[in-house]
Amino acid sequence: IQRIREVVDKCKFRTIPEITASRVQAHIADVKRRGLSIGSCNHYLRSMKMLTRWLVRDRRTRDDPLLHLSTMNAETDRRRVRRPLSQAEFGKLLNAAETGPTLQKLPGPDRAVLYILGAYTGYRRNELGSIRRHSFDFKRTPPTLTVEAGYSKHRRRDVVPMKRELAKRIQKWLKQSGSGWADDAPLLDVRGKRTADMIRADLKRAGIPYEDELGRVVDFHALRMTFITNLSLAGVSPQAAQRLARHSDINLTMKTYTQLGVDSQASAVESLPALPPSAKKNGAPQGRSGASRENGGRGAE
Repeated sequence: IQRIREVVDKCKFRTIPEITASRVQAHIADVKRRGLSIGSCNHYLRSMKMLTRWLVRDRRTRDDPLLHLSTMNAETDRRRVRRPLSQAEFGKLLNAAETGPTLQKLPGPDRAVLYILGAYTGYRRNELGSIRRHSFDFKRTPPTLTVEAGYSKHRRRDVVPMKRELAKRIQKWLKQSGSGWADDAPLLDVRGKRTADMIRADLKRAGIPYEDELGRVVDFHALRMTFITNLSLAGVSPQAAQRLARHSDINLTMKTYTQLGVDSQASAVESLPALPPSAKKNGAPQGRSGASRENGGRGAE
């Protein structure tokens, strides 16, 4: 909504017929000249295209003036490349959080639970901040965690299954925390908090570099990338990973979020079928040297 309002204001659109592709493109070009990344510029275009599609669906106009516009390739201008955490790194991060001081009014054990939920459910920052006691269903098989449509990014009620070990960890945390929360109060209130600074401080305490030698960073959203990457490492099918990640486009799941390192790729390569046996098990192979010996050193004819 904020992006739509900015475009409408800057382009001086007052009526629906005034919305034109050329003026929207001109504004996005101006946004890019101000130093925003291609990915950020694409967000402006997507927001406006959502508006014009709705105008057509609601019968407020017959034609979509932005229908033919397409986004730019953000891969050519990525300002922030994230990386997933390895299991060893994630363990260090949790230990640093649990034993660390309160940051932004969030105690260490609560931060650890926040990180665990991000890395084991794939929920985003604001979605995690909406979780209440009643969001968990520990009696169900499997246990589930629900985020209501008003907090979900795609405005649908999301119910995701939880690993049983995770459910037990959350129940233990809730029991240890006592009854300090009202039923309708968020358990992990991140409103007004900079979770990027929070996780960066815990990474520092854990001895994990925020940015690696390839320029890839670990920020709060990297927990979601860790979740989806771990699904791939576990052999989960791309379709199942897409559903768990709640992506509308499977390419986003597989290209943007799933990053497999060389070690993981090596494991995948080792899973390939065994090589067929050699055609000649005994004696010298039928190569140049073997042929030379059979021909008295004259070489193959």
